[in-house]
Amino acid sequence: MTVIAFDGKTLASDSRSTGNYIEDKTKKLFTQGNRHYGVAGDYTEAMLFLQWAHNRTQEKPKLKDTFEIIEVIGTKAFYYDSNCVKCPQSVPCSIGSGCHLAMAAMICGKNAKDAVNVAKQLDESCGGRVQTIKV
Repeated sequence: MTVIAFDGKTLASDSRSTGNYIEDKTKKLFTQGNRHYGVAGDYTEAMLFLQWAHNRTQEKPKLKDTFEIIEVIGTKAFYYDSNCVKCPQSVPCSIGSGCHLAMAAMICGKNAKDAVNVAKQLDESCGGRVQTIKV
């Protein structure tokens, strides 16, 4: 799957996607105006969410429950799934298959980028280069 981590200053992700084969160059961090997003899970469903998020006056899309997203505005984080409901998160926070590994690393003092590197070492679904957005 993936790992997305936010430490209050940096949003970070791995770049691995899995399916019929492993791809280590997948973009998982996006910016729309003052909002930053990290996506995990089904990439197509996440892209449909991001299209809706760009213009929230449209009706909420009907999405499969196969993805999750962290939205960062300033230093605040919010969680979304297929219900498209904005849920505040405490910081640090993380999503994806490597989320528990990244959270443990951040609780122990690592920043988001280093936390993603820790998850990459221990979760075979996480890999590739680390991507970051400073907020």
